[in-house]
Amino acid sequence: MKSLVTFGALLALSAPTLAATDTRMVCQHEGSVRLIEVIYSGDYDVPCDVRYTKDDGVQVLWSAAFEVGYCEAQAAAFVEKQRAWGWSCDAEAIDDAQTSAVDEAQVSNTDNGLMADLPESN
Repeated sequence: MKSLVTFGALLALSAPTLAATDTRMVCQHEGSVRLIEVIYSGDYDVPCDVRYTKDDGVQVLWSAAFEVGYCEAQAAAFVEKQRAWGWSCDAEAIDDAQTSAVDEAQVSNTDNGLMADLPESN
């Protein structure tokens, strides 16, 4: 719970600023490591992605184009699920150099993600 508060505080500190700061949770369990990251595409809180990295690659679990706070809330809830499954998670800030090091070709989209906050068109 303390790490969730830390993660939430880290996200809250980045939210009101013009330059959104990417954040990362590093989760570990029995020698395995998972990364849960909130990545901003520009200088603002949206658009954003929640990226999940594990041994078999990187996935975008959720994205938001307009809804501020959506990525942060989804990431925080997912971190809590990881903890419930026995993972230990700690927050860290990441810079643009680390973010750009992710090969975009490895990022795959899941059914419940991309543009989840957009209204459905008829």
